[in-house]
Order: sequence, then C-alpha cells, then structure tokens
Amino acid sequence: MPKFNFHLHELKVKQLLTKLWLPIALIVILFLIDISFDIRERINLGHLAIEFLIYLVIIYIAYIGYGFYTLDKKSINAVKENISEHTTELKYWQNQNKTLIDGLSIKIHQQFKQWGLTQAETDVALLIIKGFSLEEIAGLRGTSERTIRDQAASVYHKAKLKNRTELSAYFLEELLAPFPD
Repeated sequence: MPKFNFHLHELKVKQLLTKLWLPIALIVILFLIDISFDIRERINLGHLAIEFLIYLVIIYIAYIGYGFYTLDKKSINAVKENISEHTTELKYWQNQNKTLIDGLSIKIHQQFKQWGLTQAETDVALLIIKGFSLEEIAGLRGTSERTIRDQAASVYHKAKLKNRTELSAYFLEELLAPFPD
C-alpha cells in the first residue's frame, strides 16, 4: 500500500495555520485601530468592553487552532513511532525467514515465466498480490487505470484464473497447507 507522507501532511497543516494567522493578525490590527478611534470619540466603556471580549474570543480561537496543530503533530509522531516499531519487527521477521522469502520470490517469478507474462504484466501481478488496487498500481506505474485493468485481465487469462483473489490464493495455497500429523 502507498505510504502516508507524514512530512507532506505536516506541511499542509502548517500552511493552513499560516493562512489562519494572517486573518487573525488583520483582525487584531483592525481591532486596535477601532479601539483607538473609539477612545478618541469617547465611546462608553460598555462598548469598549464588548469589543475587548470579541478580541479575547479571537485570541482563544487562535489558541485552539494551535492546540489542534500540536495535537495533530503528537498524533503524527505517535504513528511514526508505531510504524518504526513495526518496521523493526518486519525486518527481524524478514531476516529470520530470508531463505524462505527468497525461495518463494524465485518460485513466483518462475511461475510468471511459465505463464508467459511480459515484464509489465509481471510487475502488475506482483503489485496485485501485494494488495494494491488497480488505481494505486496505475499511479505507481504512471499509466492509466484502463491499461492496468487490461494487463491484469491478461495475467488472469494467461494463468487461467478468474480474478485477483485467485491469483493471490494460487501462491498462498501451498504456504498454508495443513501441517502433517
């Protein structure tokens, strides 16, 4: 599956906050100008108090926005840490089972050759087995979804299989055979 780009997400949140700070700063400036005019015109204190409360509410909204940013950043860091832990576990598992994984990879490619798949069909078939959608594969390969759909159909036809489920099951079936007694 495509990786979530934390840096890009963080950048978008910062851009949003930057866009919010400008109007808030303008409101503060306009508020200060308004207060100065009100003082010159000797407006009553009740009017000034209401405007001051509005100003405080605007500051509070800005504070809440910053709080959401901080919370979002903490959430992103927690997810990054979680991914890091899982990546470490995955690498450990891969190292422990390297021989099996390499053997399976060789067998899969041998089967693709036996079916007569082209390089493009092989790439598409591998991505299908990994669980990518046709839309995601099109994005990864820089081609149209229609092209990927045609290549997937060609893979299924050459393999004499009906769909992506059967393609994945073809390779998993042997791995998940029941243990002998």
